[in-house]
Amino acid sequence: MVKGDNIASITFAQNEGSFLAGALAALMTTHTELPGMNKEKIIGWVDGMDMAILRDFLTGYERGAKYIDPEIKVLSAFAGSFNDPAKGKELTLAQYKQGADIVMNVAGGTGLGILEAARDAGKDAISPVDTAGRKRL
Repeated sequence: MVKGDNIASITFAQNEGSFLAGALAALMTTHTELPGMNKEKIIGWVDGMDMAILRDFLTGYERGAKYIDPEIKVLSAFAGSFNDPAKGKELTLAQYKQGADIVMNVAGGTGLGILEAARDAGKDAISPVDTAGRKRL
């Protein structure tokens, strides 16, 4: 813990933040008055590597979505790399074609492709970190 007058140290489980993101995605997904949304109850998840800690993020996202709507479908895919924007874009566009209108990622540099896919498709993406320190799309 770091102490200071203007410092707050916190500890949290990674699945807690992604639970909230999943709940938000579930709340938004059928609001067809929002640009890019469809009436389908489908959201997506694209990640860099298939690792236990990232599966925990995914579990939180799924549980948050299903807390809001138990019938929601969550598509998921792993790119196999944290530095493959083209693969991230490909996987994300595939999920949009399957009916997802929001895709979350915890994918490092691969996330740049996910954000690019969202922009190009007129859909939404959730990215919990500034991927590779670059400007968000």
